[in-house]
Amino acid sequence: MALSTVASRALVILGMPLLTRLFSPDAFGVYSLFIACTSIGTVAVSWRYEMAIAISSNKSEAANLAALSLLLLIAHCCLIWAMIAMFGAHLAAHWELESLLPCLKLLPLALFCSGSISILTNWATRRKALGGVAVSNAALSLGTVIAQLFAGLAAMGAWGLSLGDVGGRGFAAALLGSTQRREARTAFKRVTLRRMQAVMRRHKRYPMFYLGGSLLNSLSVFVPLAFLAPVYGSAVAGAFALSLRVSSLPVLLLGQAVSQVFLSRARQCVESDTIALNTKKLLTTLSKIAIPYTFLLVVAAPELFSIAFGESWRDAGVYTRFLAPWLLMVFLASPLSSLALVHNQHGNEFRFQAILLAGRIASMSVCFITSGPLIPICVFGTVGALLWFTRICWLLKLSGNSLWDCYLAITPTLRFAVLMVCPLIVGKLFHANHEFIFASSVVLALLTGAWFLRGEGATLLKAANS
Repeated sequence: MALSTVASRALVILGMPLLTRLFSPDAFGVYSLFIACTSIGTVAVSWRYEMAIAISSNKSEAANLAALSLLLLIAHCCLIWAMIAMFGAHLAAHWELESLLPCLKLLPLALFCSGSISILTNWATRRKALGGVAVSNAALSLGTVIAQLFAGLAAMGAWGLSLGDVGGRGFAAALLGSTQRREARTAFKRVTLRRMQAVMRRHKRYPMFYLGGSLLNSLSVFVPLAFLAPVYGSAVAGAFALSLRVSSLPVLLLGQAVSQVFLSRARQCVESDTIALNTKKLLTTLSKIAIPYTFLLVVAAPELFSIAFGESWRDAGVYTRFLAPWLLMVFLASPLSSLALVHNQHGNEFRFQAILLAGRIASMSVCFITSGPLIPICVFGTVGALLWFTRICWLLKLSGNSLWDCYLAITPTLRFAVLMVCPLIVGKLFHANHEFIFASSVVLALLTGAWFLRGEGATLLKAANS
C-alpha cells in the first residue's frame, strides 16, 4: 500500500518538468488557488462522517454512514455551485485574477469527485480491499498528469490545469466505484432515513471534534496563496506553490507511510514501556534522510529548480531555501504526531492547528509592508519551523525522552550533512555553472539515499509497505 502511494506521488513529480515547460507561473498560481479551494472543501463537504465508515461495527451502519456522507456531499456541492454563480465573479475581481473564475466553475465537480473518492476509500478500507485503493491512487495521478499534458499542448492555461485535475479525480472515483459496486448494491438495501439519523447522532464527534482541526489544517495551506496572489501576482503564487509541492515530497512519500506504521505500534509500545526508545529510534532514522536533503536544498535549490523545471522557475528554488527548514520540522514531527492520539491529547492537537493558522496569517501579513515576496516567505518559513520545532519538543517530552539525548543521537547526521554540502559550497564560491551544481546535487542525493537504506531506513520502508 505504501509502495503504491509512493509510486502515485512520484508520477506527479515526474510529470512536473513537462508541465512547467507547458504552463507559465501565472497559470500555476491560479491553479494552486483552485487546488487550495478544493482541499478545503473536500474536508468539509461530508462533515468527516466518511471517516467513521472504516471503523463502523457492522455493514448496515457502514452503508448508512456512506449514504449520509453522499447526501451531505451532494447538498454541499449544490450550495457551492449556487454561491459561485452569485459571488464567483466578485471573488475573482477581489484577487484581481479574472482567469480564476472559469476554474471556480469547476469547483463543485472537483469536490464531488474528491468527496466520492474519500467515501469509497473508507468503504474499501473497511472491507480491507486495499488493492482497489492502490489502483485508484495510481489512476488519479496518471490520469491527472496525462490530462494536464494534453491541456498544456492545447495551450488551455490555468483552466486546462484545473480541468485535467478534475478529469483525474473523476477517473479515479469511477475506477474505485466500479471495484465496490457489487458490495455496495447489497449493502445499500439496508439504508433508511431513520438509520441515517441514528448513525448521524452516534458519530457526532466527527463533525464536532475532527472537522474543526481538519479545516484549520487545510486553511493553513491556503493562507500563503491567499496573501501572495493578490499582493504580488499569480506568478509569485505559482512559484511558491511549485516550491511547496516539490520540497514537501518527502513528507508525502515517506512521512505519511511511516506515520501509519508508528500509529499501529505506538499503543503496544506504551503498554510495554518502550515508547521512549522507539520514538528516539524513529527520530534518529528519519533524520538520516531529512537533514542531508534539507542542507542540499538550502545550498543548491535555485540551480536544481532552474535545470529541472526551466529558468523561469528559478524563483521557486529561491523560495525553497527559506521553506526547507520548516518542511524538515514537518517531516520529523508528522510520524511523531501519533503520540498525541495514543495519549488522548485531542485538545492539544486542535490548539496547535489554531496557533499554526494564526502564525501563518501573522507571518504573511508582512506582505503589506514589504515591496517583494522574499521577506514574507522567509518569515513564513521561519515561523513555521519554530512552531513545528516546539511541537517536536512537546512530543518528545510526551514520549518520555530527553531533548539533549535526542540531539546527541542526531549529531552524526548533522556532521554528515555539513560534509556533504561542502563541495557544493566550494563550487558556488568559484562560480561553477548550474549544470555542475545540478549533477553534483543529484550524486550527493543518491549517496544520501544509499546511506539511509544501509541502516534502519530499509527496515522502516519495509515495515511501511507491509
